Amino acid sequence: MAEIKTFSPKTGLVLEGGAMREMFTSGITDVFMEEGIKFEAAVGVSAGATFGCNIKSCQPGRAIRYNKRFSHDKRYCSLSSLIKTGDLYGAKFCYYDLPQKEDPFDYKAYRENPMKFYCVATDVQTGKAVYHDLATCDGSEIEWMRASASMPLASRVVEIDGRGYLDGGISDSIPLEFMQKNGYEKNVVILTQPRGFVKKDSRLFPLMKLFMKKYPAVLESLKNRALVYNQETQYAFFQKKLGSVLVLCPERPLGISRTEHDANELERVYEEGRNLAKKKLGQVRNFLKPYSFYGSASADCAPASEAFSAIKNPRLLYDALCKLWCRKTCAPRLQSEWSQENRTKGQCSITAFLAQDIFGGKVYGIPLGDGNFHCYNDVGGCIFDLTSEQFGEKAASFVYSNNPEQSREVHFAKEEKKLRYEYLKEGLVNLLQQSQA
Repeated sequence: MAEIKTFSPKTGLVLEGGAMREMFTSGITDVFMEEGIKFEAAVGVSAGATFGCNIKSCQPGRAIRYNKRFSHDKRYCSLSSLIKTGDLYGAKFCYYDLPQKEDPFDYKAYRENPMKFYCVATDVQTGKAVYHDLATCDGSEIEWMRASASMPLASRVVEIDGRGYLDGGISDSIPLEFMQKNGYEKNVVILTQPRGFVKKDSRLFPLMKLFMKKYPAVLESLKNRALVYNQETQYAFFQKKLGSVLVLCPERPLGISRTEHDANELERVYEEGRNLAKKKLGQVRNFLKPYSFYGSASADCAPASEAFSAIKNPRLLYDALCKLWCRKTCAPRLQSEWSQENRTKGQCSITAFLAQDIFGGKVYGIPLGDGNFHCYNDVGGCIFDLTSEQFGEKAASFVYSNNPEQSREVHFAKEEKKLRYEYLKEGLVNLLQQSQA
């Protein structure tokens, strides 16, 4: 007997920076904490790291609280601090006095939380992104946090172990691909700009060239920053269409200064984030829930077709097909039973043959006792049944061995089934094309 396995995807959270626009992100992450929504890892860039770390220490409300409290404190953020210390955001106050005394950071809770938290900084010698695992967020690690948020012209270069670092946004503003390469296949990406925002070249670049000529690699990254940023946002929305990413972003420009000192404005932007999170809560929970189809181990095999290279494994195919299965693709005899809640109903054969197009292997059929077969895939011993959930608990009795191989020619001799298969495949091709547009 085969046991139904649910695959809990490795979940990640990607936090874009944006200085005080990050109050929007803090509103979202505070709701996540209050509602018990957890991730296996998060990565923060610049303010996304300095404020986002509170999700690992489990301190909802902390970021907005101290930002409002110290919004007019010259030790926190001021031109005076920039002139005296070389840092617009006072390094000693922000990274030492504040978390240790003024509004204590819970280092113990942070260390004990199994969630990983990464920050992104830019190596000034190479201009490339460095991703640091902040295991404790204290001691020397706080300097990595500081480096991640050290903006050019507004901060000193941060020295760590003999190398210099600056703001992570210079080299990787939206590190989604970093998370994916590390195995986090379901990622919530929080942006601080609305959809459709296009970054333009910085008007300060001539000034940066003057003051940062010691760091030509950084200047090269700054020159290309708008291009890279826009490519990264396009990639995030491409992955969203495929179902592997959920993007949360403001519905309109937040209209807040990067160094906002008005506590009411900080609260307004924070509440925008909270309101969006509450509105999207059901969608977030649904996105992060475990897969509910049967499969061997992690149902992991790579695409054999270059045309479908974006579908990297059967789990991602399932995500994409969840957007495409419909009454029209359902077997005619079962269409009256089809619903969004039971979207795999009557989809087994066309789904299995489409999966064969992508991953290769063979299609087998479990006899149902009424002359029909329930189709599933076997790719070199990796078995997966993307439509098993339609059978509920009955699927636990299915045996995924010694079943007859299914013939594409026999199945598609039925014109209606061939048309449903072609409709589903065309939908997937269109989805991929739209995602890349």
